[in-house]
Amino acid sequence: MLRYGNPPLETSSSVDNYKWIILLLLSSSHFLMAMCHFSWGPLGPILKAEFDINNRQLGYVISLMYLSMVVVSIPAGILVDRHGVKWFLFLSSLMVGLGIFIIPFCSSYSYTAIAAVMIGVGYGMINQITTKGIISWFEPLERGTIMGIKQMGVTIGGGLIGIYIPLLGFYIVWKNAIFLLGGLVIVIAIVSPFLYKENPGKNPDLADEIGTSKVKKNQSPKGSLKDVLLGRRLLVVTLLSSLLAFCQASSASFLVVFAKETFTITQLFAGSLLTVAMAGGTFGRIVFGIISDRTMKGDRILPLALISLIGSIASWLLALCGSGTPIFAIIAISGALGVSFMGWNSLGMVLLAEMAGSKHVGSALGVVFTAAWGAMVLGPSIFGFLADRSGYSAGWGMLAVLSFLTFSGFMCLHRKPNF
Repeated sequence: MLRYGNPPLETSSSVDNYKWIILLLLSSSHFLMAMCHFSWGPLGPILKAEFDINNRQLGYVISLMYLSMVVVSIPAGILVDRHGVKWFLFLSSLMVGLGIFIIPFCSSYSYTAIAAVMIGVGYGMINQITTKGIISWFEPLERGTIMGIKQMGVTIGGGLIGIYIPLLGFYIVWKNAIFLLGGLVIVIAIVSPFLYKENPGKNPDLADEIGTSKVKKNQSPKGSLKDVLLGRRLLVVTLLSSLLAFCQASSASFLVVFAKETFTITQLFAGSLLTVAMAGGTFGRIVFGIISDRTMKGDRILPLALISLIGSIASWLLALCGSGTPIFAIIAISGALGVSFMGWNSLGMVLLAEMAGSKHVGSALGVVFTAAWGAMVLGPSIFGFLADRSGYSAGWGMLAVLSFLTFSGFMCLHRKPNF
């Protein structure tokens, strides 16, 4: 039976066609919300000038956003499992849209904290919501590719917002650019309950049972949520995902400033390296999803090991870079760094969702994202401390070691499927 009075999709053909509407809705929502989430970087100089604040105060506001994401992650996942995707997609989009929309109305620095909390609460739900929707609507051997398509909206949104705010701010005033972005997210929130439908074609609790042996190998033993969360493989993958999240936040935070202070390049070129990394992340999310689905027949672990190895090599190369490094080498390494540290998320979420099972996917992802976002809060601080104390090579060396440990962990899981 369909929830909330949705009209039925009468044929299997209708179901197969409608899943692409679902993908478009989920991808569009995540794309626009990612633009809001990453907007604090390009808004930073504007807010500092507007409210006469320093970097530390701006950092406090951004930390509040991440803290809100950590707090809401577990309860949001549990509620999505119990009550479905539709209304939580509406709620998360509305919170993010209203949060970004009110920033131009803020009359003081302290009021921007309210906006940051609203954006954090909304964005802290979206991964659980969209992953639950994809697991419900798409078959196992489609999920890696589909999740890559959905997740590339995050890297594209993150890359686009850096151009969107300065460009539109130049022509129409930054406040109007923010109003437009917030309005688009609110529109998505309003239409989402009318477009999202639960999949009538199969029982979501049985969705995990369909697929190849490699997909089934990823799954934890069925049972209560407690049994799933305490499964050894899920705990190990949670730890490995947290290490990759640590590397992701650290590299995204310091790639630009490292390049500007190390090489003889302009601020614009240094900033473009982050766009290159985001483009690499988009490429990685799609390509490794296809490799996982088609070449490796549903194996998520081996591609994640390869992704981690690429990140380790790229980090070591950055640690060795000096002022005389050729420009083409800097661009290539930045792209490889993005393929890894910005590109692991989609396969990581598919793996965790398949391990948890459709019944517990939201709850399990809530727990995992609490750990991952906690690592993202710590990453930039520790990297920055090492960079100030011992130079950037120490920071990149740390990321190289951590991502190599992640590679080793995934390889151990691959070789010991019964662990």
